[in-house]
Order: sequence, then C-alpha cells, then structure tokens
Amino acid sequence: MLGLTLSDWKVALQEIYRILAPGGWINLLEILFDASQWRWKTGPATTKLFKLVQAIFLGKGLVSDIPLLLLALLEEAGFVNIRIEEHAARMYSEDGAVTRDIFHKVLVGIKKPVMDAGGMGFVKSEEEYDALTNATIKEWLETPAAAVHMFIVYAQKPPSGS
Repeated sequence: MLGLTLSDWKVALQEIYRILAPGGWINLLEILFDASQWRWKTGPATTKLFKLVQAIFLGKGLVSDIPLLLLALLEEAGFVNIRIEEHAARMYSEDGAVTRDIFHKVLVGIKKPVMDAGGMGFVKSEEEYDALTNATIKEWLETPAAAVHMFIVYAQKPPSGS
C-alpha cells in the first residue's frame, strides 16, 4: 500500500514466491484507495479529497486499486489456492473512530507532498487542505454507509510435486 508501482508489485510477488517454501502461504492486507470503486456514495469533500489522493498515486506510478488486481498478479507469479476476502471498515459514528483516526493520520501525512506539488490543482493552501480533510472526516461521521474497503488475501505456493 502506498509504496509499489505495478512493476514493483510483480517483482515483489515473484520474489516472495521464489523464497517461499513449497506449500507455504502468504497473507496480504490491502486497502482500496480508489474511492470511485467504494460501495457507498461518497460526499463532495470525500470525492474531492480522494481525487487528489488518486492524483498523488498516479504521479508516483502507484496503484490505488491494487486489491482488484491481486488475483491476476498472484496467478501470474505462480500462486494457487488464492482467496480474497473483502471487508468494510466502518468510518461512521463511534464504531468507526479507529478507522477514521488512522485515515486522518494518513491524510495529514500526505499534506506535505500535496503542498510541495502546489496543491495539485485541488487546494491552494495548507489551510484549504486541512479544511478539506476536516470536511471529509465530518462526512464520514454523518454517513452510515461510510467504510474503507480492505482486502485480506491468502495465496499458496504449490506444494512440491504438485
């Protein structure tokens, strides 16, 4: 998450496959950062903020929808018995406080790269970025369906002789 290009993913999965013992398993947890593919209707602040996040991903060659590509990438690397479970981590009300806090920290953490890039056409100042982030958090608090989509992925290197 937030660190590999598509070609990096391919190399990383091939290397994991190479060093994994026959019959061994890998377990990944990835978050879908492409808000346009979330299973709930995002509000205007969330939509704008995650378009900005998408622009950051694209600018660095990162993959915001990696969970949706992992099945094919794992198969390509040689893994079998691939299982992908989608889970929604609520962001609404008190139930979503931990998830909101984690995402708020991520959003605060990307403020500097956004501002170093001149706001990327989405915000003009740190204050505007902070206001957008706060409006997004408020939307999540007020939207019962608000959730981050996380994917838990299991895959096995075929046992010897298979």
